[in-house]
Amino acid sequence: GAAAGVKRERPSASAAAGANGDAAADLESELTRRPSVGSAMLGLIASDLNLSPLQMEALSTHRARIHLDREILVSCSKLVEELKGKIEEHIKNQHKVLGGLRLILNPTQVAKYVMWVEKSKTQMTQLTG
Repeated sequence: GAAAGVKRERPSASAAAGANGDAAADLESELTRRPSVGSAMLGLIASDLNLSPLQMEALSTHRARIHLDREILVSCSKLVEELKGKIEEHIKNQHKVLGGLRLILNPTQVAKYVMWVEKSKTQMTQLTG
């Protein structure tokens, strides 16, 4: 289609990630290993949008930034999943703590403890942080 005959040059590592040289080198390495994925996607976009060769060339210069953005998104998704696991672990631990307190304290004391913890979060964070 419109992608035929258009020469695509890879952006330099410094253009890919600015001051972050390691990420740029990793990105350049990834682009070298899988050049067909970006080209195939650009080809699909070109066909669907009826892009001119000049537009194709201009868009191809953004491939490294788009790829880097996707990598950041994947990293963020992994962090969110890790956070979900930590939250679940915290909730389970809180249930165990409260279960242990119920064996020691009477129901009124447990309720007061829960209210005290909620009211004293800032102080507790400062003491344990």
